[in-house]
Amino acid sequence: MKKLLEASNNHKVIVIGPYPPPYGGVATFIKNLMNQDAISRYYNLKLYETGKKSKKVPTIIQAIIEIYLIIKYFSLSEFKNINIFHIHTASYWSFLRNIPYILISKHFSDGKVILHIHGGNFHIFFKKSPAIIKKIIKLSFKNSDCIIVTSPVWITIIKKICTECNHIYSISNGFDPEIIYPIPKERARELLNLPKDKKILLSIGHLEDFKGHKYLLESLKNIGKDRSNIAAYIIGTGSLKENLNRLIGEFKLEKVCFLAGEKDHSNEIPLWINACDIFVLPSLAEGNPTVMFECLGCGKPFIGTKVGGIPDIITSEEYGFLVEPANSKDLTEKIITALDKEWNNKKILEYSQQFTWENIANQILKIYRTSL
Repeated sequence: MKKLLEASNNHKVIVIGPYPPPYGGVATFIKNLMNQDAISRYYNLKLYETGKKSKKVPTIIQAIIEIYLIIKYFSLSEFKNINIFHIHTASYWSFLRNIPYILISKHFSDGKVILHIHGGNFHIFFKKSPAIIKKIIKLSFKNSDCIIVTSPVWITIIKKICTECNHIYSISNGFDPEIIYPIPKERARELLNLPKDKKILLSIGHLEDFKGHKYLLESLKNIGKDRSNIAAYIIGTGSLKENLNRLIGEFKLEKVCFLAGEKDHSNEIPLWINACDIFVLPSLAEGNPTVMFECLGCGKPFIGTKVGGIPDIITSEEYGFLVEPANSKDLTEKIITALDKEWNNKKILEYSQQFTWENIANQILKIYRTSL
């Protein structure tokens, strides 16, 4: 397993976190960060890869791997010459396994520690943690020279946890315009062998409770009573596949809703997004979902719940609609309105351009410069 991925130049930055495959929000962010010339022009980036490489790895084996990686990290020959330690994490186990990297980097080098928190459940993770874990979380925050979160709403949350933390920045996720860009809807449907006479709804995400797919199915059940010209596709894999298939049968949606399985991110996902009319993400919790930016980057309207950083991006009904989480009635109304609305896809596309990975990298670059 290759642990160090090199780029180029002057100040040395070590980026700690997962790298695809498998794809996830954190791994996708790191991959695109490492590929940006805007940063590598000025900083010598190295990746120290952590995290699971396969969901099939047993927990005990993964724990042994993590311990090995921490020991190996401490013994890196160039460790003391690093200028910036950019540590990427989420919540729960992801955060706990990154604590040693924060403390080792802070106390055994002269470099600056940047803690980058992804994901949308950190406040719940902190609230449910026992007192000793809460103290360790606060200690980790205090040992970080600055903290990056994915939405302005999280700045307030982090400040409540750590009142001494003053250097907190919000940077969203982004998309790659070389992969994600508009192509004619008819062409995308032809390549995917999708019906050309239907209004297509698309949802992409792990088949897990927090993604809220059951509320989408409940909405489709309500919409299907009056409309026969819709088709919905859910892309992703997860533990709820059988349960969702059961609900599709129970709601008599076999000719309306289809579980499309996992798709290749670079080659297939752009086609699916371009093939749809409306994108729907009915999540109960989110950080700053990358798929939202990819949807906008194809000029497609986005319907998402009022969670995490979604309301910070869908700031106008010209780009999509916001719905209450776990509310299929609200979701139904918004989907019907979206299906009937004439969307200005060009305006959505123009709005999305501020979220290209190049622009996100420039924001990271400013934080690197401020930290040194």
